[in-house]
Amino acid sequence: MLLEKLSVCDFGVFRGQQIIDLVPRKKYGSTRPVILFGGLNGAGKTTILTAVRMALYGRQALGFGATQRAYESLIEDQIHKAKGQLVPINSANVSLEFTYSQLGRVSRYKVTREWTRAAKGISENLRIECDGAYLEGLTSEQAQAFLNQLVPVGVSELFFFDGEKISRLASDDGEATLSSSIRRLLGLEVVDKLRADLVVYLRQARTKTVSDADAIALNSLDEQFRALKAEIGRLENLLQEDIYPAIDSKVKTVDYLQALFDQSGGAWASSRKDLEHRVDVLAADRRRVNEEIIKELSGLYPFVLGGRVVESLKKKLRDVSGKQSGENRQKLIGLITTELKKELDIKIFAKVEKVIKRFSARGVGRAKGVLPFESYSSQMLLRVSRFLEVDASLSRSRVGDLRKKLLEISEEFSQIGVNLASAPPEEALADDLRKLQSASEDLGRLKAKKQEVLEDLRSKIWSAIDVNRKLKALEEKISKSAHTNMGLERANSSIAMLDEFGEVLTRKKVESLRRHFVEVFRRLSRKDDLVVDASIDDRTFEVILLGKAGERIPKKILSAGEKQVYAIAMLEALAKTSGRNLPIIVDTPLGRLDSVHRTKLVQHYFPHASHQVIILSTDTEVDEEFYRDLSPSISHAFHLEFDGGERMTTVREGYFWKSLEGGLKRVS
Repeated sequence: MLLEKLSVCDFGVFRGQQIIDLVPRKKYGSTRPVILFGGLNGAGKTTILTAVRMALYGRQALGFGATQRAYESLIEDQIHKAKGQLVPINSANVSLEFTYSQLGRVSRYKVTREWTRAAKGISENLRIECDGAYLEGLTSEQAQAFLNQLVPVGVSELFFFDGEKISRLASDDGEATLSSSIRRLLGLEVVDKLRADLVVYLRQARTKTVSDADAIALNSLDEQFRALKAEIGRLENLLQEDIYPAIDSKVKTVDYLQALFDQSGGAWASSRKDLEHRVDVLAADRRRVNEEIIKELSGLYPFVLGGRVVESLKKKLRDVSGKQSGENRQKLIGLITTELKKELDIKIFAKVEKVIKRFSARGVGRAKGVLPFESYSSQMLLRVSRFLEVDASLSRSRVGDLRKKLLEISEEFSQIGVNLASAPPEEALADDLRKLQSASEDLGRLKAKKQEVLEDLRSKIWSAIDVNRKLKALEEKISKSAHTNMGLERANSSIAMLDEFGEVLTRKKVESLRRHFVEVFRRLSRKDDLVVDASIDDRTFEVILLGKAGERIPKKILSAGEKQVYAIAMLEALAKTSGRNLPIIVDTPLGRLDSVHRTKLVQHYFPHASHQVIILSTDTEVDEEFYRDLSPSISHAFHLEFDGGERMTTVREGYFWKSLEGGLKRVS
C-alpha cells in the first residue's frame, strides 16, 4: 500500500480544501521514504493522522464499542469553525488516494468521506473509487467492510500510531494494550467468534434431546456466560478507550503544572514551613553550643593557651610529684606562678590562677589565714598534673568539635536564608498550587478507578472461568446421553480443530514477534548489552526481557527513554510479524527520548521502518540537528503554519527554517 494524496476540507484547523502530496520522491537516483510534517502544538499534526484514520474507518477509528453519539460528537468538533464567519460551516470532508497491490495486481483507490450537519445529527456519505470508477451498489456497511478487508482496523493500529499508543505500550502496565494488539494482529477474534458460534449451535442442538432440567440449567449457564463475557468486553474497552488515555492525558497535565509551579518558585514555597521550622531548631542548637563553649572556656581550656610554658610546668610537676615537704610545695607554687605570669597575658593569667586555686582547694582543709598552696600533697600534685595532661587536652578537643558544629550551623543558616529569599509568598502561588492539587486529585481518582475496574475485571474473568467449567461439565454429561448425529460430530470436531489451530497459530506468531522484537530493540537501544533476548508468554502475552546471563530485567527499571524505545521496537516487531507492507504514520514520536535514543531512531528506525514513513513532529523533536541527520532519507517536508488570529492552519512545503517560497494550493 502506498498513500499518494490526502485532501482535507474544512476539517479540524484546516479551512477550505488543502491537498497534500504524500508520494515519496526520488533524489540522486533513490527513493526517499520519509515525509516530514512540522508544526507547533495545536497546528494540526494529530489532525493529519485523524484524517487518514477517519477516511479509512469512520466510526471504527474511535475503537471497539464506540457509540454513534460519541462519533457524531467527534465530527461536530472536527467541522472547522471559521472566526468571524456569519454563516457557520456545516460540512467537512477528507479524501485519501492510495495504491494497493493484491495478487500481483496494483489498483488505485480513492476514499472520500463527507459529513454534514443535519436536523437529526450528523449525516455521513462514504464513496469509494477503484481505478477511476465508483464501486456501485454497496451499502455503507458493505463499503466499510470492503475497506476493512484491504486494511483491517486492528492491523492499522500497528502502522498508524501516535504518542499515546507509544505511552500505553511503554507504561509498566502496558501488557493489556500489547495483548489487544497481538490478538488483533493474529486474527484471533475471528477464531473466537467462529468458535462461539459453533458452541451456540451445539447447545441449541443438544437442548432438543435432553431433559427439561438439564436444558434449563444449560440455558441458565449459557446466559450467565454471555453476560459475563459482555461485561468483560465492556470493562476491557473502558480501560483501553477511556481510563488509560485519560490517565496518560492527566499525567501530562500534572507534569506540566508541576513544572510551571516549580518555575514560579513553588519548590521553595512548598518547603517554606519546613525551612522556618529548621531555623528555629538551628537557633536552639546555636544557643546550646555557645553555652557549652562558654562552659569549656571557664574550665581548663585556658591552660591550652599556655603553649610551651604549660609543657614546662608539666615537666616540673612530674619532677617534684613525689616530694612532701611544704618547702618544696611552696617552691613549686612560686615556680608555677612566676613562669605563667611571664608568658601569659595579664587577663589570661588571672583566669589560670583562679582555676589553679579552685582545683587545688578541692578536698583540702583550709585553715584560717593559710594559703591553699601550702597544704599541697603529692596526691594533689598528681591531680594537677592529670588536669594539665588529660583534662585540658580533652577540653581543647571538645572546644574544637563545638567550634566546628557552630560553623556548620552558621553555614546552614546562610543557605536557608538564600532558600527563604527565593521562596515567593504562598498567596502568590495559591492559584497554581490549587490547579496542581486539583489535577493531582483527578489523577488519583483515575488511578483508583483503574484499580477498581481491574479488580472488577479479574472478578468477572474468574466468574466466567467458573461458569464455563460448569458448562463444559454439563455438556459432557449431555453428550454421553444424547443421540449423536453428523452435525453434532462435525461441530465438536470443528471446535477442537479451532482450539488447536488457535494455539499453533499463536505460538508461531509469538515466536516470530519475539525474534523481531529482540532484533529491533537491540538495534535501537543505546545500551547494546542491556537486553540480549526476550520471552513472550503465548497465553498472557507478557513480555519478559532477559540479560546476558538469562536474568530477568524488570521493565520498570528501564528509563523513560528506554521504555519509549521498547514500545517503538514492539510496534515495529508487530508490524513485521503482520506480514503486511503498509505505510507508517507516527505522531510526536520523540517526546521523551534523550539525544542518544533520538539519534538511534533517526539512524536505524525511520529510514528502514517502511517504504513510506510519515512523521508528524514539533520543532523541538526534529530540530535542525536531527533534520540534518535524517535529511538523506527525507523525500520532502511540510510546515503546518497556524494563524492564531484566524484560527486556521495552512500547509506549506518546507520545514520550519527550510520553508520554500509559495505553498500548496488552497481552495476556498
